[in-house]
Amino acid sequence: MQGPLVDWVAAKAKAEVVLASLGVTLPMDVPALNLSVLNNNSSKLPSFGAKCRVLIMDEPSAVLGDKDLEKLFKVMRSLKDQGISIIYISHRLVEIFEIADRVTVLKDGAWWGRGMCLT
Repeated sequence: MQGPLVDWVAAKAKAEVVLASLGVTLPMDVPALNLSVLNNNSSKLPSFGAKCRVLIMDEPSAVLGDKDLEKLFKVMRSLKDQGISIIYISHRLVEIFEIADRVTVLKDGAWWGRGMCLT
């Protein structure tokens, strides 16, 4: 289907290529409202086809179970391997030490410090 301003067939094809490069498969004809939380968030990933260099993730794990969290980390590692920087905001220190290279600690809006994560 092709609209007057958007070639939806080409857009879906490009989204599938971008998602596949991250190891994510999604049904392209299902409204985002009907996708699981992880798949709904993954549906936003095709924007990386536009040469995204930095991704900011604010508490993405707050609504994810362990299985979906590991899938998210796998996608994040793939993005990192592609040279995309990720700012990951979380209160869960276990996650930070699993995925971060560097950490900055903020508390009550104040900077407390930064360091390297040795994994």
